Amino acid sequence: MSLKQRFDAYNHAIRMKPDYVVAYNNKGTAEKDLGRHKEAIEDYDEAIRLKPDYANAYNNRGAAKNDLGRHREAIEDYDEAIRLKPDLVEAYNNRGNAKDDLGQHKEAIEDYDEAIRLKPDYADAYNNRGAAKNNRGCHKEAIEDYDEAIRLKPSYANAYNNRGETKNTLGQHVEAIEDYDEAIRLKPDYANAHNNRGVAKSNLGQHNKAIEDYDKAIRLKPGYANAYYNRGRANSFLNCMDDACQDFKTAIDLARKAGDEDLMTLAQRALSELPDEQTHKVFAKHD
Repeated sequence: MSLKQRFDAYNHAIRMKPDYVVAYNNKGTAEKDLGRHKEAIEDYDEAIRLKPDYANAYNNRGAAKNDLGRHREAIEDYDEAIRLKPDLVEAYNNRGNAKDDLGQHKEAIEDYDEAIRLKPDYADAYNNRGAAKNNRGCHKEAIEDYDEAIRLKPSYANAYNNRGETKNTLGQHVEAIEDYDEAIRLKPDYANAHNNRGVAKSNLGQHNKAIEDYDKAIRLKPGYANAYYNRGRANSFLNCMDDACQDFKTAIDLARKAGDEDLMTLAQRALSELPDEQTHKVFAKHD
């Protein structure tokens, strides 16, 4: 059944039975899967109004809020879900994600630990704990978690991508590329893996091959500011200054729209380091 068919079925069920609490919760999940997070939250609100002790609805509402960047509100929902259902393993994992997004990596790891204690074969929790450990600088421990996630779920493209990022950080660029290759084999439209593979290739001095990956990442995700920035760096290494200038300018515009001040600063700095005549030439094209 397609997402739209699911959505229509839940709407029909609610019309037939307006107090059908499970239908509101499931409709919210369909809305979230369609990217309509605000509408999803409204459905979860109604499910909770009808059944105030509905732990799964609190957990799901938290996930929708987290996707909107409302991490602290999400944590409040996860707290309530766990209070109502202390063995709700997904709520621990999700709360860990929200804490990690807030930079609370140690606290996130504690939640992933509990999720794994409750469900030892929970591949997502191992992957997410690996990301939190990586964020804390515990790279070797992170790789161990990614290894376990992949052992449990061999088709886990995200875990291969994440393990590749950590290996790249450790200077293991060839091994990182192997992980990105596998992530892309499993998920050919994985823009982030194409971008990250490009970074690893650039680290090996393979700037032309890196640009091919950045091109693919941008085709898959046209608003991908980081890929434009990385392609600009590769172009500058190849002395293709016009192309580098254009890429940095695009990265700045996209990062500004996304509110990514760190990336915007990096791209502005990179642009300022290019020869003045190249910078002026590109800006002139945009007048």
